[in-house]
Amino acid sequence: MTENTTTKNKPMHFAAYLGLYIGAWIAGAVVANGISIIMGSVYAQATAPVIIGFWIGKSLMKNRRRDWIGILCFPIFTFVSGLLGHAMGYAFANQSASGLNYSALISLVIAFVLSCGLFAILNTKRKVLD
Repeated sequence: MTENTTTKNKPMHFAAYLGLYIGAWIAGAVVANGISIIMGSVYAQATAPVIIGFWIGKSLMKNRRRDWIGILCFPIFTFVSGLLGHAMGYAFANQSASGLNYSALISLVIAFVLSCGLFAILNTKRKVLD
């Protein structure tokens, strides 16, 4: 006979969670530098805006869970936000009279939108499973 027992999942420790985020970011930086030095530079420049946008989106969507999907998506969001922010920022800078570069702001907004979408999907999936 088998018994049906459930165990409560313990949350991931914050230090381990933060360490995994840093490790994922470093892996993304290695990949970006492997593509080209310019992409590595864009990845590095987009890191701070993406961190801010990612955590604001996580807080706004009230996602308190520490899970692997967020860790794996963080370098992907950094890569996408950096690439789009860099391209759009320089396009806007070339067309405006002031020549201001908004690539960091664009990266922040893209990361915010992506993280809100990700955490909305995760929250919906958790509610369905519970």
